Amino acid sequence: MIRKKYKSFEEIDQDLKVLKLKREIAYWSMKNDAQRLQEKLSPTNLKENIVSGLSTNLTKSNVAKIVAGGVVAFLLKKKFF
Repeated sequence: MIRKKYKSFEEIDQDLKVLKLKREIAYWSMKNDAQRLQEKLSPTNLKENIVSGLSTNLTKSNVAKIVAGGVVAFLLKKKFF
């Protein structure tokens, strides 16, 4: 890492202000991320995500295939057993 050589205290103060602002931005960003994670892991959101995931996976064609498979299995059991 190359060390910066300052020519005045104003340059040092300016860099310190920039670093302080960067640190504050990083702090608030991390705090915001933690809050969003806490919200996503709440029981209500977990339930909604599970239901949403199931509903996208169970489209009408998939439901029709499942029902048709069940009907065929039922008819085969009735006829052969």
